[in-house]
Amino acid sequence: MNELFDDYAKGMGKYSLSEDQKDQMARRLADAVLARERDSASAVGTASGVTRPATRRHAWWRAAAAAAALTAALGLGGVAYATGTLTDVQGIFDDIFAGAPAATEVVNKVGHPLDATSSGGGITVTADAVIGDRSNYVVVLSLAKDDGTPFEGLSATKDGKLNLMFGTEDVMVDGVRGAYGSSYFYDRDPSDNSIQFVRQISLVDSQSLVGKTMRVSLGDLRLLDDLGSVSTLADGSWKLKFKMDYEDSSIDLPAGQGIEVGGIKGQLKSASLSSIALKLGYELDEAANVPEGPSGRMGDQMSARMDQLLDLGTVTLNMRDGTTVEVSDDGGGSFDGNSATSTTVEKSIFLPQAIDPTQVESVSLAGATIPVT
Repeated sequence: MNELFDDYAKGMGKYSLSEDQKDQMARRLADAVLARERDSASAVGTASGVTRPATRRHAWWRAAAAAAALTAALGLGGVAYATGTLTDVQGIFDDIFAGAPAATEVVNKVGHPLDATSSGGGITVTADAVIGDRSNYVVVLSLAKDDGTPFEGLSATKDGKLNLMFGTEDVMVDGVRGAYGSSYFYDRDPSDNSIQFVRQISLVDSQSLVGKTMRVSLGDLRLLDDLGSVSTLADGSWKLKFKMDYEDSSIDLPAGQGIEVGGIKGQLKSASLSSIALKLGYELDEAANVPEGPSGRMGDQMSARMDQLLDLGTVTLNMRDGTTVEVSDDGGGSFDGNSATSTTVEKSIFLPQAIDPTQVESVSLAGATIPVT
């Protein structure tokens, strides 16, 4: 890995994997969370059409481990939002009465907020890192108990995500008017007493976030047990704000290739690759024709059609050293369904690990191979 990205890799850390039998716990948690999705989830309208947060119904382990992300998609914790205008107004008064946001120092393209902390309920939350590109960003927060003891009762899925969620979770950037994403907990270093919370966000409309203020509001840390029950680990409220500052590592990729998504032929219109995500725009040769769900909810037919339009399955990064990185698409994205003959899609796919995009030779997806030049 290029030295430019070593700090980011260290900041994100290595997942701590659990034993295989804990998959059973994850499945039960997912069943409980996804039952709420069937009852409550809805698509989020935007100016360009419909946006769906990245969720994959059959990826039960991801649903359980990223429970906070799913509650956001359900409208229970709020990341699938379509407007940030009110945040701008609130932010002005917040800065006046609560002080200016913490500064952020950039080292090797990664932003490190300075003194962005909040304490409550016996836990201190600290902003560790932020990294992004023109369409996506990742924020890493650390949680530590004030008495120095480790968190107890935690379990992890096979990929290291912990059975935790926040009761309330709002992470917004001033001026952002359309975004979707997910979040999860993991333990970067099991030998210390801290755990990490990661928020991944994709913007509906590409825009620079550098210099804007990130506002984080979290409430009540909760534990999900192997029966799907929720208990409170800590009653508290944590609020942080800091400047978004990082260096964009995006590389634009050549487009125009023919693709096939969900059995529908189309064409790749745009593509870019950064250290954290793959950004794509494509047009399918078929009208969206997404069935309406009952009372505006996400019905089975609606969800299946959105999967067909948005889910690329497995994307492969072919590295210059001969290795490959496989990325599972979670079916998020936005599309314009106004045309009677085609569907225009914009989506981002977060990578499972930090990469140096200059070390990627090509990207294989939807029946096409895109060279990285």
